[in-house]
Amino acid sequence: MNSYLLFWKRAFDFKGKSSVNDFKIPFNIHLLLAFIIFPFIHTFVGGKLWTIQDIEIGNLVIPIKISSWSLYLYAVTYIPALALSMRRYHDLNEEKEKGLLFATFPVIYIIGVFMLLIAGQGLPDTSLVTIIIVIVLVLPVIWFITEWFKLSFKNRK
Repeated sequence: MNSYLLFWKRAFDFKGKSSVNDFKIPFNIHLLLAFIIFPFIHTFVGGKLWTIQDIEIGNLVIPIKISSWSLYLYAVTYIPALALSMRRYHDLNEEKEKGLLFATFPVIYIIGVFMLLIAGQGLPDTSLVTIIIVIVLVLPVIWFITEWFKLSFKNRK
């Protein structure tokens, strides 16, 4: 609980360092809220999840569902999460600017997916196109997950 309160107290502190627990506890609470709790509660109370249906790229169909509450959470926690990730990268003796990429990743990824959807409308329905699209969609997520593991579990050198 202390780490979560510290997350909000140091919301605009872009200097200094943050420990593994300073990062792991608030970040994981927000992931849990955004991807499990908010969509469940939102659906349970009768709200509709925002849905983009039948997005087709080649012969690949991508269903996207998101709770508007998750978007609000991201908007509210963006600056504190940015400050925290920059401090955490500094603690690991890495470039603090990687924290900007890490915190902004969801927005960059969603914009990239929409650009891919627009560009992908005219692509042929071949297995090669589908494989390339899956790779383009999956590689950034793998990067994000590896960075999340590094920030959540690796101690400073």
